Amino acid sequence: MNSNSLVLAIANNKGGVGKTSTALNLACAFAGTRRKVLYIDLDPQGSASVSILRTRPISIISSGNALIQGSSLVPCIVPYQLAKFDLIPASDDLTAFCIKKADDEHKEHCLKEALKSLRLIYDIIIIDCPPALNLLTINALCAADELVIPTTCDYFAVEGLGSLMRAFESLKRKGLSTVHLMGIVCTIYNQGEPLSQKIAKDLKSNMGQLLFNTVIPYCSQISEAPSVGKPVILYDKNAIGSKAYLSLAAEILSRYQQQHQQ
Repeated sequence: MNSNSLVLAIANNKGGVGKTSTALNLACAFAGTRRKVLYIDLDPQGSASVSILRTRPISIISSGNALIQGSSLVPCIVPYQLAKFDLIPASDDLTAFCIKKADDEHKEHCLKEALKSLRLIYDIIIIDCPPALNLLTINALCAADELVIPTTCDYFAVEGLGSLMRAFESLKRKGLSTVHLMGIVCTIYNQGEPLSQKIAKDLKSNMGQLLFNTVIPYCSQISEAPSVGKPVILYDKNAIGSKAYLSLAAEILSRYQQQHQQ
């Protein structure tokens, strides 16, 4: 296994927190540094896959089917030429994976096994998790080296962090995962909203160094970009959201390098 490869899980069990936008734009930003990047859409809803491919992929070889059968994910890979990274699209049978593997003795490590060969090929693998604490998210946490949690600055999103953190700690206690929580990033941040300011301040107070310095602001271009099949970085490179995601990518690489120098 390539010891220099990085598998990064982007997870939050609450929807609407900018998880897919964060994962997509990080993949785009990392690819822009000439690293070989693979983006895995592990959300059965497949929003990112539909946005990039402009249609829901129909194939005999799908990621869900490959994980169920324990076969290679290589035939599922689709190049995304525009952003210079590769994609494993979501498939409907990712939902079937959760059901069919429920009683499997090694159900938590299906994705980890499937990524062993891909870690030899790619510098960075980004896993876009579903907005649920199901077997797919657990597989991502067991396969990943690092975990990044996007959250909006509202009460319910922050409250939902607790269940993900407990699941994360439980997997580590049981020896099922060695994933490291790299940090939490505030997304869709509205600087003019007093409640957002208060929650961001509370997060900083409670999470300390776990909170990324970069904040992803509310930005209309981030919402518009998926409709034309692009990450915001390619849709409008001068948008404040684009600059924020480039900053977050740089901060992630910096944190990762610092960890490996210790």
